Amino acid sequence: MEKSIAVIQKYAISWNNFAQVRTEMENLFGPYVNDFQFISNDISKPCIRKYLEGQRIIFESAMSLLRVDDLSFVNIGHILEVDIPHYLEIRRNFEKIQNKYDVISAKYMQLPKGYDPVKTREDALQLFEIRKQYIHMSMTLWICVKNLEGKISNGVTDFASSFRNSFETRNTSYGAKLSDAIGLTSIVEDIEQLVKSAELKQTSSMLLMKDLNRARVNSEDGAIKMYTPSPDTKDFNSSILNDKNIYLESEENLLEKHGWVFIKSPKLNGRGDVWIKRWMFVKNGMFGFLSISQDGQYVQESDKIGVLLTTIKYMPSEDRKFCFQINSQLTNLVIQVETSVELKSWLTVFRNVIEVASAEKSGIALNRYSPCLDMLKLVPVVAKDLELIDVNPVDPQIEKTSKLIELQLSNMKFNLSINPPLKTSMTEKISMSHLYLSSTTIPSATTANFWGYVNWGLYFVLDEETKVLVSNNTKTLSPRSVINLRYPDFYPESLRVADAELRSIFEVCIGNDECTLLRFNASWSPNSQQNIFCALYVTTDSFYVYSHTCGLISILPISLSDFLEADVVEKANSTILKIYFVSGITIKMQLYDDDVYSIKTQFNFILKNRKSSHPKDLQHVISQLSHIQQAYKKIRAERQITMTSSAIRPSNSYQLKLKGIKLEYPAGEDTNWLDNTTGISDLDGENRINYTSEMGLLLIKRFKVPAKALFHILFGDESFLLQCTLPLSSSIFKEVNSKHSMWRCDCKQRMTRVVWNPVFNVPCAKQTIERIVNNKYYNIVQETPHLRFVFGINRKISMRFIIYNLDSKSCKLMVYYSLGGGSNVLNWFSRKVIHQIMIFRMEALENRLAEAASQIGNDNRKIASAIRTYGSITKYDSDEATKDELTFDDSVSFIPLQLFSSFYYEKVNFEIARLIYRGIRALTNTIKSVINFFNTNMVLVFLFGSSILINIWLVGRTSTSYWRERNVDRRMNVLVGDHYLMERSISMKEITEMVNPNTTDLSYAPSGTECYWHFLEHENLGSINQYSRIDKNDELIDIYELHSLEGKREVSLAQKLTGLRIERNGLLTKLNLLNYIEKEFILKEWKNWVSSEISNCQKVQDTFPGSYKPIKGYCEEVEKEMLNLYENLL
Repeated sequence: MEKSIAVIQKYAISWNNFAQVRTEMENLFGPYVNDFQFISNDISKPCIRKYLEGQRIIFESAMSLLRVDDLSFVNIGHILEVDIPHYLEIRRNFEKIQNKYDVISAKYMQLPKGYDPVKTREDALQLFEIRKQYIHMSMTLWICVKNLEGKISNGVTDFASSFRNSFETRNTSYGAKLSDAIGLTSIVEDIEQLVKSAELKQTSSMLLMKDLNRARVNSEDGAIKMYTPSPDTKDFNSSILNDKNIYLESEENLLEKHGWVFIKSPKLNGRGDVWIKRWMFVKNGMFGFLSISQDGQYVQESDKIGVLLTTIKYMPSEDRKFCFQINSQLTNLVIQVETSVELKSWLTVFRNVIEVASAEKSGIALNRYSPCLDMLKLVPVVAKDLELIDVNPVDPQIEKTSKLIELQLSNMKFNLSINPPLKTSMTEKISMSHLYLSSTTIPSATTANFWGYVNWGLYFVLDEETKVLVSNNTKTLSPRSVINLRYPDFYPESLRVADAELRSIFEVCIGNDECTLLRFNASWSPNSQQNIFCALYVTTDSFYVYSHTCGLISILPISLSDFLEADVVEKANSTILKIYFVSGITIKMQLYDDDVYSIKTQFNFILKNRKSSHPKDLQHVISQLSHIQQAYKKIRAERQITMTSSAIRPSNSYQLKLKGIKLEYPAGEDTNWLDNTTGISDLDGENRINYTSEMGLLLIKRFKVPAKALFHILFGDESFLLQCTLPLSSSIFKEVNSKHSMWRCDCKQRMTRVVWNPVFNVPCAKQTIERIVNNKYYNIVQETPHLRFVFGINRKISMRFIIYNLDSKSCKLMVYYSLGGGSNVLNWFSRKVIHQIMIFRMEALENRLAEAASQIGNDNRKIASAIRTYGSITKYDSDEATKDELTFDDSVSFIPLQLFSSFYYEKVNFEIARLIYRGIRALTNTIKSVINFFNTNMVLVFLFGSSILINIWLVGRTSTSYWRERNVDRRMNVLVGDHYLMERSISMKEITEMVNPNTTDLSYAPSGTECYWHFLEHENLGSINQYSRIDKNDELIDIYELHSLEGKREVSLAQKLTGLRIERNGLLTKLNLLNYIEKEFILKEWKNWVSSEISNCQKVQDTFPGSYKPIKGYCEEVEKEMLNLYENLL
């Protein structure tokens, strides 16, 4: 980097010197041209002038294309001065800890088997502590490397972009015209696009670095949990292990294992034994070893040995702890592992693998396979390495071919266009080896120099079902990579390289007959905040994604049957490639190194050819794709020429016809390209909408939703309108009762599913999606099984749903139907009845669709809302008919007469429901109108309502007083109307209480309050008892006593007293009523008084706050009186 900067600086200095020489030349020759008399004016001076003019043009042209004076080395200088020294320091620390770990690990493994278990555990804890530091430094170094890679990449990109000027005014800039003339403009535009992508990648990398740090923490935690020593000292005592407890009984299904082991071996010179570290694996009935080369630059491999050729047993006689032995005719190995758990795990895996291989009679497990390439073969370091390689002789022809492949790989000058997961000195050659060699499921140096010890990418990306499928498909593969010259002569070299890269990533996931057809780079936007920069490969069968950014790797295989089409969307600052899935999902990509229109056209051609009933062979497809690429290059070149000559965009359109593929490059910014089916005028050919010659038209209706949204509303996985599309099932069944199978997609991308009757659990319809053009055209056929009507009539109802877009916001739905059967009278009758039923079905469907469309109508993203509400299209790939489809084809449903009557009954219910709906809607509209009127005349309505409430309150108060007085009069008349109704004995005490009523005991205080006495004075009630009291000497009492004395003389006392008491009761009753009325009058006046006093206090407090303090106590008493009045008196 330092040398590169020195050269570039020298380059800039040279340009500056050139500018200086040019200035000196003008200063030197200028006087001669103007003043020097010894130069002739007719020839020499004009010649000098032309020479200086030419030099000026050359200089100005060069300087208009370059920004030599503005070269920035700040970023790269900071990397050299700060980032690289920081990286080197971390690397030195890592190497120190690594060496320390190797020493302590070796000492720990040397402990004899009789060593004290307690002390062994203490040593294990020491090893564990240094291992934690080792893991931590490994992660720290890795993140530092990724940061450094990002900074250097950004610095180089900035530096490359600083050389070129961007020309915005092509009609005035001389440099721009010159750039167009010499073909530099396209390079500048490509650099600008790459710089924009680099800026986008830098932003995305900042988010991914956070993910990388989280992954680092998780990795460290997982490693610590894995390597934490056991607290039980028995796990460090090898003497207690025997054949009965040497296996893990809970791991009976464990058939694969990888890990570091130590192999005991004599030295090559035979002087003493050593224990050498190797990576060991057991998988698919084979085991073998991987090793890092002596220079530490790449990975080597041993032979792969079948487990049925060996015997595995625990070896307690070895001096070291936790050893086992692998015996065969050609090799005898003693293996040591670190812990007793590891020992049990390895022995358990070997036992399980041997049992499975024996049961399956595996021929692979009975053989031994050497590495396919000698350059990856294990270089012997110890004597045992000689037993692990070159045992079986190789076929001379295969060996000769392998030598030729190695020679070809050695001479190949090639740089990978992707960032591999792991980089060794062999990675690029290994990637290109897939040009000639097949992949294998057994770990090998081919995988190890690209992925590591195993292709762990496939372990994470494949689900369990796919893993089983891959495993079954690869059981017959040879554990040894075999020579496979799969490419025909017409297959271009660029695609061969891309195919080799793809196979090095996905290995056995790619079939031998699968070939790469298209490769491009793009930034994928899985969400609004992230951009994943990835390499994309399109083969004859699948779509593959690979991304490696900031140390985070993403891989994804997708079947081509999942895609509908690709389209290009022009935006203000970018051009987006949209790829549409059958399920309704859309992925967005931004290309930064390829022509987006060319990629879109090629991808659509591949999809179209795959769906075709007569697909073209590989040679024809390759030829067509090549023509498409050349056509777009020609278009770009013509555009460049036009821009050079006119300094503006081309005003005319170019159209090319390439063997049935129409390419269009229209004028203006809104560029439309191949397969742009935008409206009904384009719906011809395969996008047919008129079926009236074959079927009857039931419905044609426009909806204000996109075509894709309406499609998911009708046929989404969770659509509640599913039953509305069924000819002979009730439309009143609930959504939860509907039942259907998953969509089956064949190789022509025709999708089929069977719909079941939710009541009788019999197939009632088969739906087939015949054609989909994303958000533009949908053609779905639905048919019933054979329906047996009365008198043995068999009919079959077929329906066809056509959905096509009118514009981006609306679409049309057309529904056709036909009825199979003869033309006799009975068929004529059933046809008429079914026709009425289908018309009613369409009325129900239309109403429900309108309701569903209105529900998502307020959402700006109607398609996403429809998919979210009614489900996507879930499918699986298969060309074989399912069990449900076979059952449907053989099914015959009997339709009784009662079903016809039920349909008419349902129609009556539907009409009633529609009338109710219209009535509710009219009522709702009326209410809305009233509300709108109130909102418009709010002030008037408020005043009117307030006046009504006040009048109601006044009327209420008047009515209360009136009815209270009337009730008192009525009660008095009843009581005094008949004296005998009130006949009773009244004592003198009761008379006293009635004669002297306490009608003025109204205050809450026993002695009264100041407010209460003011009230008495105001109302002149101070001596009211004097006026209401009946004295004992009153004349009336005297009359009663006189009559009493006369009675004693004439009749007995008891008889006379009865009459007197009755008369007294009547008088006292009248007295009591008068007392009650008196108290009511006083209570009313007291209430008014207290209310007015409260109002006065409030006015004083609000108007004269300074005068309120002297009467504050009085006002508080008034409030208490009011409280007592309402709580106790009223």
